[in-house]
Amino acid sequence: MNWHAVYVQTSKEDIVHKQIIKLLEYYNYTEKCELIVPKRKLKEQHKGKTIDVYKIMFPGYILVKTNDPWDVYQKVRQLENLYRFLSSDYQIQEIHQSEIANIINMVDEKGVIGISDIFIENDIIKVTDGPLCNYTGLIKKLDKHKQRVKVLFKFQGQDRLIDLSVNILRKPNEEEIKQ
Repeated sequence: MNWHAVYVQTSKEDIVHKQIIKLLEYYNYTEKCELIVPKRKLKEQHKGKTIDVYKIMFPGYILVKTNDPWDVYQKVRQLENLYRFLSSDYQIQEIHQSEIANIINMVDEKGVIGISDIFIENDIIKVTDGPLCNYTGLIKKLDKHKQRVKVLFKFQGQDRLIDLSVNILRKPNEEEIKQ
């Protein structure tokens, strides 16, 4: 099965996602299709408190994995906030494996990229835990104050820097390691 992108009204991604699932259940098509609205868990300051918020990685898009995108499109095209599958020359475009692999490997079962633990050693970011563990090379910038990193993702042939939250840990000194 290949991944494709469905263009939907921005801010309606979760609503359309649920509607597509219901329609696919109605057509007994859920085993032939997988849907994801990639999100990221971010720490934000509100009224002096740190809270967790969830933001969509690619506003206006739902990712669909299927062998037959035209069949899926025919089943869901009447949905109000669904515009179209991304296409070119009347062909529904596949998302290239190199673009989707990092996203799929980082998200959890709910489609969320969580918060990674990092520490900084000699100006080098080292990831100790979380979804960025095997993706340190994608980190392009660190904002220590906001505890966020800018991570490079490719989507639709374009480079996109997306903020992800991190916990910046203090590296234990040698005395603490010996204890």
